[in-house]
Amino acid sequence: MNEIQELNISRLEDNRQISYFSLTAGGTLLALKLRDRFGGTAHLPRCHGMGCQRCDPFDSIDEALPERFRAGETLVCVMAAGIAFRVLAPHLVAKQSDPAVIIVDEGGRYVVPLLGGHAAGANRFAREIADFLGGDAVITTSSDVQGLTAPDEAARQLGLVVSDPVALRRVTALLVDGKPVCIESREDPRIDGYDWLPPGGDNSGYAGRLLITHEKKDGGGAIPTACLIPRVVVVGIGCRRGTPAAEISQAIETVCEKHGMDRRAIVRVASIDIKQ
Repeated sequence: MNEIQELNISRLEDNRQISYFSLTAGGTLLALKLRDRFGGTAHLPRCHGMGCQRCDPFDSIDEALPERFRAGETLVCVMAAGIAFRVLAPHLVAKQSDPAVIIVDEGGRYVVPLLGGHAAGANRFAREIADFLGGDAVITTSSDVQGLTAPDEAARQLGLVVSDPVALRRVTALLVDGKPVCIESREDPRIDGYDWLPPGGDNSGYAGRLLITHEKKDGGGAIPTACLIPRVVVVGIGCRRGTPAAEISQAIETVCEKHGMDRRAIVRVASIDIKQ
């Protein structure tokens, strides 16, 4: 991927490819049922494929499951949780980048989001699956148990980029401990559980804040702060034919620095079509 392709960032989407995995005949029937309802691809043991033209057979779960995980697909595993844990453990990277992993028992009674509860939307999708199957979504994240909107879930809902995961965890800890947390932004994002403050508002009564801005910030301030970056900037490129990608990228970096703008706020790069 070249530097210009790296800048062609699309808005966070909820409709990631879904892959269903099963290991038994009973699990196969449930995986197919879920695929028919929610879309995606059913990955079945070759011996359980039953000649289905819309299924992807596999020979080894140890290879097939990590392959789809690394591809960033949402994984719905109709199998024991321990199997998915052991197979995927060596491939985990980070909370903000790992895809959703959801476990469903063969009877469809329990739906358990293992990974990506907020950032990848696993909790929400688990509830949808449970509603469809008439089962129970087993949600274990503290904010959900308390009926709160976690900061990373707020970021997902608003399509924002988390600037610093460590700072976000600090603010999340304050929220689940019952401390007041505010959102500071130009417009009220209307997220339940947070008071809204305009930029520069008095936050002295709060233990932490979520700061929504496309400007570069160090996350500092009087109270613990987590910055969330909206992807709202479109970069227009005009250049001579044959200008190297590295030179264009450096020009963009220079402009961002000059105006104090976080480069991660760039949603796309545009130019006249003869320059494409």
